[in-house]
Amino acid sequence: MPVSQLMEAPPVSDDALCRGQRAALADSGRDAFARLADVEGRSGVRWRNWARSQECRPERVFYPRTLEGVQAIVRAASASGRRVGVAGRGHTMGPLSLTDDFLIDSVHLNRIGPVDVPNRRVTVESGVSVAELDRVLRRHGLAMPTNVVLTSVRYGGIVATGCHGAGWESQTISDLVEAMTIVTHTGEVVRFSEATHGPDVMNAVRCNLGTLGVMHDITLRVEPDFHLVAVDEHLPLSLTDDLGQLRSFLSGNDYVEVFWLPQASGLWAKSWNRTDAPARRRSWASTPGDFAKTTIGNTLWKAARNVPAATQAFNETLYRGLVPRHHAVVRDAADALHYQKFIENVRCEIMSFAIVIDPEFRNVAKAWQIVVDKVREHAAAGESPLNLVLEMRVIRDSNVWLSPAFSSNGEHHCYFELISVAGTPKCHEFFDEVAAAWMRSPELEARPHWAKYFADIPGIVPYIHQAWGGNLAKFARLRDQIDPERMFCNPAMQRILYPAAHAH
Repeated sequence: MPVSQLMEAPPVSDDALCRGQRAALADSGRDAFARLADVEGRSGVRWRNWARSQECRPERVFYPRTLEGVQAIVRAASASGRRVGVAGRGHTMGPLSLTDDFLIDSVHLNRIGPVDVPNRRVTVESGVSVAELDRVLRRHGLAMPTNVVLTSVRYGGIVATGCHGAGWESQTISDLVEAMTIVTHTGEVVRFSEATHGPDVMNAVRCNLGTLGVMHDITLRVEPDFHLVAVDEHLPLSLTDDLGQLRSFLSGNDYVEVFWLPQASGLWAKSWNRTDAPARRRSWASTPGDFAKTTIGNTLWKAARNVPAATQAFNETLYRGLVPRHHAVVRDAADALHYQKFIENVRCEIMSFAIVIDPEFRNVAKAWQIVVDKVREHAAAGESPLNLVLEMRVIRDSNVWLSPAFSSNGEHHCYFELISVAGTPKCHEFFDEVAAAWMRSPELEARPHWAKYFADIPGIVPYIHQAWGGNLAKFARLRDQIDPERMFCNPAMQRILYPAAHAH
């Protein structure tokens, strides 16, 4: 059945069909396992995510280098009844990659090209990192129009979980996907695009949570390289109380991020605006200073984790000593958007939600104040479960079904991130408190970010189905057309996508 017809097709649930598929796969099972001899794999590996908050012991971890290698792994899994998970750098805080069966690590799927300069397109394998693509795009005079801050993360994970950068007129990175090649549950290679499958299917595929198959390569829309005036400054805490000032700052710049080091006396604001002025490249001479700043911060935040009462003093020291009071410089797009080196040295836990921005920005102020009030409430009790940063940044609406910023009405969205040092006592309990408050506030229309902490929030599964309306059900139906065996659905994803079947 052509995938272009999937949205009109009935759900594939016929047991006889599934048995027939299994029989056909079993006939070629020995050949599939024989081909695995050419694919690097290891058994007895304990896989952990970057924050060390999720782990599993897959039967075998594979490190394919080619599309044919990915096909061999999937066919062997099909023939033997195994499920398949995929992992990149492991920056996803939730359980999306966890499996007891086969796990594919995309580290060697790192080829870039072709780079289509006239049409502003670039194709990357799913294991390509942000830093690797930046270098290639810069050589061709191109740039991503928006991006995440980390440069070590890989595009397969970025796209699959609907990750985002900042930018009042920027969408998510998943929205930039022009086409995607996926190895499906039979080992078939399917090239998805709007031209071949239509916008509905493509907007499901663009953020698929790794549940449709193994993403091999992705074609992204890029643009000519551009320069930004990057400004760092101190702003008063009252920014979030003055709705006019808040609206002006968040919507009046091309890109914006606002940070509060919990209990510090002011805000750190970053803004970027496009300019024709010449850019200064980041100098290697700045590397020691960047490393020293990150190391100092990491040391103090770890100390605050162990001595909660010192959080205010430590964060005030960092705010006054390391955050520029006002600093402006012109950078090219990549240097401007990837402004924080060595950030990966600070292992942390993150929860993030997106909310719809109302015209007066009242719900932005409300969502922010909920966190601030809870920080102060816990501080009065001698606790500091949020000790690293509270952040907000804004983007425009997304067309992607499962994006937290999905909208059919053209609204803008504000993403909030709560970040604590990994291992902070009562960190998850604090996240749960804030999430519950946001989820109880219908005017926020809050949706969790799939790449962050969300799966263990009490009541999250029914809330997700409410928050995404029919999109989640539509996605689940389409997903079952592409992967009727649910080979790429681990127990956590089955609980989220098919809660009734999971409960039964």
